[in-house]
Amino acid sequence: MFLSKILSITIFSFLSFQLFAEGSLDGYFKRFEVVRKDGQVVLVKDRSLSQGISLANVVQYLKDSLVQEQKLMNNKSGDYLNEVDELLELDYTLKENQDYAEHIRDSVQSVNTLNLDEVMKSDDVKFVLKEFEKKLTEKLTFLDISILANPSEARFFYIRSVTYEAVIFGLNLAKKKFASVPILNVVSYIIVETERLVRERRTFHQNMLLHYLENFKESDLQLTHEEVNLIMSSIYESRISWMNILESNFAAKNWNKYGVNKFFTSVRAGNTQLRNYTHIYDEVSDKINYAFQKTTYKGKKVIVNLVNSQNSFSKKPAVSFYFDEPNRVIRTRQIIQIALIGMNIIPLPNFIKGQVTNFLDSMYKEHKLTEGALFAYFESQKDAKNLGLIRLAQVNPFTAPSL
Repeated sequence: MFLSKILSITIFSFLSFQLFAEGSLDGYFKRFEVVRKDGQVVLVKDRSLSQGISLANVVQYLKDSLVQEQKLMNNKSGDYLNEVDELLELDYTLKENQDYAEHIRDSVQSVNTLNLDEVMKSDDVKFVLKEFEKKLTEKLTFLDISILANPSEARFFYIRSVTYEAVIFGLNLAKKKFASVPILNVVSYIIVETERLVRERRTFHQNMLLHYLENFKESDLQLTHEEVNLIMSSIYESRISWMNILESNFAAKNWNKYGVNKFFTSVRAGNTQLRNYTHIYDEVSDKINYAFQKTTYKGKKVIVNLVNSQNSFSKKPAVSFYFDEPNRVIRTRQIIQIALIGMNIIPLPNFIKGQVTNFLDSMYKEHKLTEGALFAYFESQKDAKNLGLIRLAQVNPFTAPSL
């Protein structure tokens, strides 16, 4: 049985790169704009990213999320913590790290007393956030956020990795203004979260584009094989850390194949991940794209993420979608988000907060961005219901495109 599962995965993995997916390209042509100059592709843009994100909208979203969660805490009483334990699998995942589990429970409960409206009334808070937003806007003028790829310039994104400078400016200003650690931490969280939301939108939409580049013929996308390779190179170049000059040099030197090599390295790693964990699934069925696979796990039909593991303590593929429990991933991430806010409030040494925060991030942070490829899959299938669920699973209204 085990051997037959592995054989079926191997065969399917081979076939998936010989055949192209059936589906609609309406979303692709509606969303993506290929800009040419003298017949050559110079930019790929996403029309839905033309609007920016205002800090006021981020704060309002956090307020609304907080109030909604506080109501649930008070209505569910003791059942709320049971939900936290069950969805985050604290007792199972952290059976050898019970301190982590207790810190997460404490962080969630601490949020019940947080009044973000009161925090935002402070003139100092208003001043710091206004100055940070000005700096972030200034940095963003250097880069059109709607640009997903620039195949003609090998260092286009590397030299424009400047939004982190606005974060450093904002955090330093906050440290000078606030003696109260909880207020400092909450304001710092808002600053970091706003910059992250701006930056991550591009990655999510690039992963949407990767689904189309992998699963449809170049001619149907009105591109050539060489143009697809260069677009992939630009996408992966955008993910090089501003500190990694060696990788930037390597990308520029190998520009024609840099992206496609990175892409297929990811594909092979995903196939290996699936083979390594085949034994935990009741059934392995259709492969969706480079990052996602349909399986049956513990009797439930799910879509697993072959790129991101469940968390930092479990390397098995994360579950990104439950067909029979469509709100499970959404609800889990809402709780994670509240726990992360709470980590800024509870009195713990910073190194412990950092460890627990890293664990919480490892459960959803990268997963959400990879799900751009799952969003594009449902879009190409014209599956509006599941599109909406993937959008909600981003646990913010800014990353995924409007429906």
